[in-house]
Amino acid sequence: MDNCLLERMVTHCFSTVPYYEKIKEQAGDSFYGLPIITKEMVSLNPDDFLSSSYVKPYELGRLINKKTSGSTGTCLTIYWSHGDDTLANLEAWKYRHKWYGVSIKDKYVSFHSTLYYANRLAEEEPLFIQRGNNLSLCKNKLTKQTIGEYFELIKSVKPSWMFLQPSVLQLLFRYASEEQLSILNDLQYIELTGEYLSEQTKKAFESLIPNVKIANMYGTTETGCVALQCPCGHMHILQNAVVEIFDDEYKHQTESEGNVVLTTLKNYAMPLLRYRIGDKGLIKRSNCECGFCGDDIIITAGREGDIVYSPDGNNKTCYSFLKVVEYVNDEFNNPIVQFNFVQPDKQSLVMYLQIKPSYDKWKRSIEQLLYDKLREEFSAFVNIKVVFDGEYDFERNNKIKFFERKCLSEGE
Repeated sequence: MDNCLLERMVTHCFSTVPYYEKIKEQAGDSFYGLPIITKEMVSLNPDDFLSSSYVKPYELGRLINKKTSGSTGTCLTIYWSHGDDTLANLEAWKYRHKWYGVSIKDKYVSFHSTLYYANRLAEEEPLFIQRGNNLSLCKNKLTKQTIGEYFELIKSVKPSWMFLQPSVLQLLFRYASEEQLSILNDLQYIELTGEYLSEQTKKAFESLIPNVKIANMYGTTETGCVALQCPCGHMHILQNAVVEIFDDEYKHQTESEGNVVLTTLKNYAMPLLRYRIGDKGLIKRSNCECGFCGDDIIITAGREGDIVYSPDGNNKTCYSFLKVVEYVNDEFNNPIVQFNFVQPDKQSLVMYLQIKPSYDKWKRSIEQLLYDKLREEFSAFVNIKVVFDGEYDFERNNKIKFFERKCLSEGE
């Protein structure tokens, strides 16, 4: 941990961020006296975490607005200054270049769930967006029928590397022909992010594309890249966040496996200190042949994606659910605080959600729009049900991921 970076951030928060100004005395002016905060707290009271130093840029629309529904199903809007976002990205790029030989100028492919223009959700959803050296492909349209178009686009760009979730890469492998698989095998590097990646899954990917270096990146929208896996296989914690591990009650730090708590070191516009992320892991002192000096994080249970098996065989990644949630939040100015999807059988989908109390009178309208968008996105399902607050224990059931598939696909 860089104590200078942490001290600077804590001083900034105690003097400019409403939430931390209120609890400064209670915390004893100390980082270690701060309580653990949750995603729900930030979602319900986002203004409490916006620094007064950045209110003017916020009002002028000069902050980066990052929407995240999070893999655990809590809806957040996170603000970054352009400068801080660049600094956080450079921290990761330093090691990408050192360990895997890719540079910030290299062409790469990524995948998106939704697109925003001027902070509004785009009504038209193109198959791809090309900006500079980045080709961004739409996760929601990745199917058995469109896979050829995806690989033609990838082939035409000739990227050096790819940045995506394990579940999306799994879907690419599931649909790809031998010829298409060879296109992936021509890549120099693939970085996986956003979901729990087991060593077994990583080895399975590597066996399919043996020419490609594959690494795991552990990060969040709120903090940027937290840790990056080196060629020796260790997840090295970078200088974007402080990582702490707490016991099940979040009262004491532990050296054994526990709950991951993050503190941003780079986001001064909307800084979150001692922020409960919903993952489990442990920290070990690094003694790595790559020469990294610092700590490693080992994630033992984390945010995990999954594939939605459709009755018509047109399977999708679970990120298609995020498109629906973000559409409704965009239409009604963010009423959905938390959500979870369950596929109890091959014909059915159930959505559980919690909305802000101030939106109770809009419940019917929200419900109708949810049904419309879910039927549009998942038309092959016979039964779709939307269940509001009170009928689902998010605390108990939704610690790791926002989608649970209880049925098996053919061949599983």
